[in-house]
Amino acid sequence: MHKNLFSIFISIVFLTLFSCEKIQEPHERFAERVNNNQFIPNTDAEALSWQNIDLNVPDVVYPEIRSKGVVVRSNEEYTVYSVGENVLFQSGSAQFAVSADTVLQQITTSAKGRYPGGWIGLYSSKSGKEIAERQDSLKKWFVRQGGFDSTKVSIRFLKKPDLNGNTSLERTENPRIEIAVVPKIK
Repeated sequence: MHKNLFSIFISIVFLTLFSCEKIQEPHERFAERVNNNQFIPNTDAEALSWQNIDLNVPDVVYPEIRSKGVVVRSNEEYTVYSVGENVLFQSGSAQFAVSADTVLQQITTSAKGRYPGGWIGLYSSKSGKEIAERQDSLKKWFVRQGGFDSTKVSIRFLKKPDLNGNTSLERTENPRIEIAVVPKIK
C-alpha cells in the first residue's frame, strides 16, 4: 500500500514538474519575442528572421495589382506591397475603408500566385495603439478572408526605419503599411 502511494506521489511530482516546464516554455518564448519593442505574435514565424527584409527594393509593375494606391517593389527573393493607411483604413480608426477589400484581394491574389504557401510580414514605422489595432485587423483579414495560415502572418514594427528619401514610409501626411511576402524566411 505504501509503495503504491509512494509511486502515485512520485508520478504526480514528475507530471507536475514536466507540466510546469511546458507551461513556462511559452512565457520564455514570449520574453524573447518582446525584444526592443519588436513582437512577432505567432510561434512559427518567431523562429524565423525578418531581419534581412529590405523594404526599399526596386519598384516593379505586377499586372494583377490594378489599384493606384499600391506601390509594388520586388527582387528575386520577395515582394513588398506598400499601401497608404488612408487606402486601407477609415480616418482615425482600425475599421477598413471601402476600398480596402479590393486592394487586399489584389494583394492576396498576387501573393498566392507568386509565393504559394508564402509568409507575410506586416510592417509599420509607427507604433501606438491605433497602429497595433490596424495591423491586427490586417492580420485577421489575411487569415479569414485571404485564407493565409495564421502562423505565417507576422506583425512587425520598425525600430529605426531606413528613411533615405526613396521609401514611401517617409510620407508622414499619408503613412503606409508595408506588406512583405516571401516564399520562406531565412
